[in-house]
Amino acid sequence: KGELSMGVMKEIPVLMTDKDFDLEYNTLKIKMEDEKQKGHDWGMRISYLIGWTTSDTAPIHTPEQLGKIYALAN
Repeated sequence: KGELSMGVMKEIPVLMTDKDFDLEYNTLKIKMEDEKQKGHDWGMRISYLIGWTTSDTAPIHTPEQLGKIYALAN
């Protein structure tokens, strides 16, 4: 009792730079075009994008960046 337990230290997330976002966006755009060619529907594409942006290792996106990313599912 009375002991402090040190949890796992996590890196503090930072917002993506515009340059990093552009690279990520172009990668995701190509991926979504490929998914459309494979016949994957909107639900599958949006699920992929949500997973991409919410994983433990995902960088922090602005609302505008998320809007652009999620629009790729259309």
